[in-house]
Amino acid sequence: MALMGYIKHGGRDYEFEDRLLAHLQLVIGQKLKKQESFFLSWSKPHDQGEGRVSV
Repeated sequence: MALMGYIKHGGRDYEFEDRLLAHLQLVIGQKLKKQESFFLSWSKPHDQGEGRVSV
C-alpha cells in the first residue's frame, strides 16, 4: 500500500500517492519560478463519482 498525502485547495483536500506529490512539487516549483501558468487535472476515483477535477 502506497503512502498518501494531500493537496489542499479552496478549502478541500485531494488525496494522492506521496511519490506523485513529490514529482508535482518539483514541476509546480519550476513553473512558479518561471512565473508560468498551469492547470492540474485528474480523474476522480470511482467511489467519489465520475468525472475530472481541475485546479
